[in-house]
Amino acid sequence: MTTYQLSTSEIPRQKYTIHSISLTRPLHWLCTGWRDFVERPVLGVIYGLLVTLAGLVMTFGLNSIGMLYLVPVLCAGFLLIAPIMVVGLYADAKQRQLSNASQAEKMGRILYYNMSSISGMGIILMLVFINWVMLSNLMLAGVLHQMLPTLGGSTESLSIFYSNLPFLFVYIGLGAILAALVFRICVISIPMLVDQNVDTFNAIFVSWKASGENVAAMTLWALLIAGLCLIGFLTMFIGLIVIIPVLGYASWHAYQDLLKPIAP
Repeated sequence: MTTYQLSTSEIPRQKYTIHSISLTRPLHWLCTGWRDFVERPVLGVIYGLLVTLAGLVMTFGLNSIGMLYLVPVLCAGFLLIAPIMVVGLYADAKQRQLSNASQAEKMGRILYYNMSSISGMGIILMLVFINWVMLSNLMLAGVLHQMLPTLGGSTESLSIFYSNLPFLFVYIGLGAILAALVFRICVISIPMLVDQNVDTFNAIFVSWKASGENVAAMTLWALLIAGLCLIGFLTMFIGLIVIIPVLGYASWHAYQDLLKPIAP
């Protein structure tokens, strides 16, 4: 267990305790995330439905313009921006923990409390997402050449990738490195921005440090997130109706387990 002191004028000399957690702690986060979803299913289902509808529209839209090969790219990119998409669930989780959740403490007020920093993080993730899609489009177009797969003819494109395994390994490796970096800077920072009035870069530093001190548990957590989202993608996004809210609430509990503010 260590402490981290923020270097910000907004909260001078604010300190946080970074806790060491066990390897299996992420499984507890999933259980508590499921419990929160069961207690408040309406908001969670709304979030999940929006993501599912966006995924279906994206798939059929790209197929109609002959760019179906970008669907896996956008699914991977979704993992880069998903943390900022569920800030409403973080606000809901915080509101439920307040003993006297008055009108002033409703979700909108909680999000407005540190909206500038939350928006800053959103801009960072959106830039990463855009650059990932652009780079992937260039790389994949170079391999596919003039053959643009459709929903009915994607088998042929898979054979092209199979004959270019070195490219495929390099491409997946680059995506994995980028995802790991984004995960490390976001896993704690975004819930922290909803919970505390800190600036974006201080929250990123805290997230980086907390993840680095719990490598084993956070690696398992990253794999669980990726695996569950993959299940959601393979079910034509239907599984995301439940997976997204459960992971959103679970991420809030991960933040609270790893980081505790020290009263001045």
